Amino acid sequence: MAESIHIVKYLARSGVGSRQACERLVDDGKVTVNGDPCKAGQQIDPDNDLVEVEGRRVEKAAIEAYLVHKPTEM
Repeated sequence: MAESIHIVKYLARSGVGSRQACERLVDDGKVTVNGDPCKAGQQIDPDNDLVEVEGRRVEKAAIEAYLVHKPTEM
């Protein structure tokens, strides 16, 4: 079974904007999922659903984590 995620969280992680800005885009009707207008709080499947903002496709972003080693002073 595929993992589902809230549309606002998906948009924010993909670099569209902050969560608040993405909520405004959804509320203004500028976000579509599989060609249909998105609703606030909607869950999507990032692997199978087509998400667009103002007609532009939003790609699933890879999450990058960096581990930095800073040795203690001697």
